[in-house]
Amino acid sequence: MTRSLLAALAASLFVPAIALAQSAEGYARRDAVGERAWPAAPRLDQQTTIAPAVVLETVTRAMPEKVLEIEEWNAAGHVPVRNGITRPLVDPIEIELRGGAVKRVPAALGRGAAAATSRGVAWSGSVKVDGARRLRLHLRDVKIPDEAVLWVYGGKDSKAFGRELVDPEGGLWTPSAWGDTIHLEIEVPAGAQASFAVDRVAELLDAEKALKPAPLADDISCLSNTDVTCITSTPFPLSNVTHAIAYLEFMTAGQPSACTGGLLADANRSGTPYLLTANHCIALQTEASSLQAYFDWTFGSCVNTVRPEPSGFPNVSGATLLATKSLSGGSDVTLLRLKSLPSNRYFLSWTADRSAVSAGTKLYRISHPAPKPFPPQPQYYATSIISTNPPACDINTAANAPNLIYSTNDVGGTFIGSSGSPAMLVDGRVVGQLYGGCPAPGHDGQAGCDPAVLNVDGAFASSYPMLQPFLNPTTTACTPSATTVCLNNNRFAVHIDWKTSGGQTGQGQAIKYTDASALFWFFGPDNIEVLLKVLNACPLSNTYWVFSAATTDVEYTITVVDTQTNKTKTYFHAGGTPAPAVTDTEAFATCP
Repeated sequence: MTRSLLAALAASLFVPAIALAQSAEGYARRDAVGERAWPAAPRLDQQTTIAPAVVLETVTRAMPEKVLEIEEWNAAGHVPVRNGITRPLVDPIEIELRGGAVKRVPAALGRGAAAATSRGVAWSGSVKVDGARRLRLHLRDVKIPDEAVLWVYGGKDSKAFGRELVDPEGGLWTPSAWGDTIHLEIEVPAGAQASFAVDRVAELLDAEKALKPAPLADDISCLSNTDVTCITSTPFPLSNVTHAIAYLEFMTAGQPSACTGGLLADANRSGTPYLLTANHCIALQTEASSLQAYFDWTFGSCVNTVRPEPSGFPNVSGATLLATKSLSGGSDVTLLRLKSLPSNRYFLSWTADRSAVSAGTKLYRISHPAPKPFPPQPQYYATSIISTNPPACDINTAANAPNLIYSTNDVGGTFIGSSGSPAMLVDGRVVGQLYGGCPAPGHDGQAGCDPAVLNVDGAFASSYPMLQPFLNPTTTACTPSATTVCLNNNRFAVHIDWKTSGGQTGQGQAIKYTDASALFWFFGPDNIEVLLKVLNACPLSNTYWVFSAATTDVEYTITVVDTQTNKTKTYFHAGGTPAPAVTDTEAFATCP
């Protein structure tokens, strides 16, 4: 065989390998991811009369000018779409639990009530906004132990959570609660300390027009019979994709906002809840921490005209910001890792092959549009055709062109609220995420049905180099260093970042003790701060366990990475109190 023939054969084998390395297959997962078995709320309000700590009037009556500002913001096509108003509490609700003796019978404490429970001490309070439909609360200066459990509930819902929702600034936005009164409860172990202040309330206004948009106006005529319950024939894998698309509610610039996102598969099919959306939706960890993602939000049927409340659908709270880049720096992309995931989800396949999005290719999309003057809607279906000649809009520049995909509406349309929704090929492979519209001169960029307004998606191929470490990690063994220790045959990389109350920061210095355990010091080798173990419990529970014990009250974050799957676990201690032990027996379900 000649050298040239060998080279040609090698090339033919090498090209598919590259393509495979830059793609992943979609898959379904029946089990939930990361969901905890939360205890029931103490519901102290049912045991005694607790007057609301704050009573306000709904913003639609007390602040109509603010409501008008939101309507004008959305009508002008600003993104992300806003769906509520935040107000500061003039007199914040200060809460401090010191773990002292508390009676079983609820007694007044901190403009609420406290009582001893079978698990420790609980406090309950509420905020009322007369005439409101849905509310969220903001907590500042949150200092709670890892074992603390919080709940919010309203008229017909209850949501439990913990300190995983605390953002880098020490704040926390609660999940939403239905009704005009939002109850907040916290329970801590006996003897533990906890403190925070409730300083803001967000009133969500998306239920003000709780009807399906009637496609009478030209600018929403394309939505006729394109909600997903009306689509009965399509080559697109609709039944799978609908279980991957999420309606995203979050706080940005202090205001309630909304977008769309989609779950992405990683090449290892690890079940890690990666979620793709746009940078102009979520670009900061504080925004990601405030996220509430709703899945399967659809109309009851094609003929149903009542917009269902998203709170009745599977939802999760909180996310970690992994990678993000604005349009000016790339393709307007953000990748999140959700804190948990409901059962029966689908992870979308993807391809980073730019040749897959050639002119004339049909794109498919499921999103949560918000056509003016309506709030975000349940899932809608749309298709578009990749254009060869986009109009001369502001974003159509030589610098942006390689990072963007332009397409003309075919069926349905996109509107604000659709931002961040995945653009997919006929087989469901993700090739981009929605940035916005590109209008021809003289056309309204917010007219989602106008064929002269092209959809603009950030190209997945351009985003891939930044996303690749998460979606298709290169398997490499851990490399030890002064601050990283490698455990379990160099599979798990462990390091610790610390911060003092005075603002001093650093990394823990690592001392490997055994193949499964390590010690860390912060300020001197004669002062050990943390002992950590990663135990191989695969024969027992099909998981790897993470245990730690600390002798410090300094703030720190432990990061443990399974270098074989690139799955990461973090354990945060806020500081100011003795650090609790970590006994995570479900840390890594990555056996063998």
